[in-house]
Amino acid sequence: MVDCLPKEAGKGRIWSLGSHIDLESRSGKMDTVMGGTCIYGRIDSRYPATLSKKTVKGLLRDKIGFKGVIITDDLQMGAITKHFSLRDVLKLSIKCWG
Repeated sequence: MVDCLPKEAGKGRIWSLGSHIDLESRSGKMDTVMGGTCIYGRIDSRYPATLSKKTVKGLLRDKIGFKGVIITDDLQMGAITKHFSLRDVLKLSIKCWG
């Protein structure tokens, strides 16, 4: 069993992403972070966190230095599929997570 910093249930976002100071303080204690489907305009105004290279690589990996596993929620949820085709989701995922 590993620890995971989850998104807030029902809110579709990374837990405490709005306050990444708290995320930074917890990141060294977590094995996994789950990305969410909300857009955080101050980080990336175009893509939801789970498809955003600015969020996954820029914030979590580069700025905070999180070295654990970053997972995503269901990429076929309405919050994603209403705005992006499956083809685009797959391309963005590869760019973002690859």
